[in-house]
Amino acid sequence: MSAGLLKTGAATTLTAALASGLIRMVGRSSDWEFHNREELEKVLESPGRAIFAFWHNRFMMMPYIYRRFLQPGRRISVIVSRSRDGELLSRLIGAFGLHSVRGSSTRGGRAAFVEIVRDLAAGGDAAVTPDGPKGPRYQVHEGVIAIAAVTGLPILPVSFASTLQLVIAGSWDHMRIPLPLGRIRVVFGPAIEVPRAAAGEERSRWAEVLRRSLRAVDRRAERGASASEK
Repeated sequence: MSAGLLKTGAATTLTAALASGLIRMVGRSSDWEFHNREELEKVLESPGRAIFAFWHNRFMMMPYIYRRFLQPGRRISVIVSRSRDGELLSRLIGAFGLHSVRGSSTRGGRAAFVEIVRDLAAGGDAAVTPDGPKGPRYQVHEGVIAIAAVTGLPILPVSFASTLQLVIAGSWDHMRIPLPLGRIRVVFGPAIEVPRAAAGEERSRWAEVLRRSLRAVDRRAERGASASEK
């Protein structure tokens, strides 16, 4: 292995460690609110597993939320791209004990699809950013709809917002980065059950249903965080 690759690997490891430390600091120093958590509880009662869906720009706190508040000790598989940024995200979520499935719509998508379906069949959960890894922002790629159709498992929309957060306007997704000492509001939407027979245009319609639901929980989270601040 070349010195350049070693440096790149070391930098990725260090960045992931710093990012996971920041996430833990934010999580432990923030006040938390959960809304519509009964939607999660209904899914956990039957079928007991879920496909969590959230936009790419809400990724940062999701590993912490899942591991601390939702499903401690359970296995969840997260679809992460095969890019350099994906390697960083893979190491980051690994710090929280989450399993990364590498692939995206542009590279390795078929292999990732097979692996995530296998993991769900084995009893785990899954997490997908429907507009990742490169957007367009707030547009649902149909991979998550296909996963739901094949497995018969519900998609659970989720979002969060903080009273103290940075929005990286220069990034394609306008990434949200919560800061310590804020109040973070987490909102769940109604579970979306895609028919197993859904294909073609019907999957496109379900993608639009998911898009609207995710934007609705985004608005509820942002409004709630703003109200908490006042």
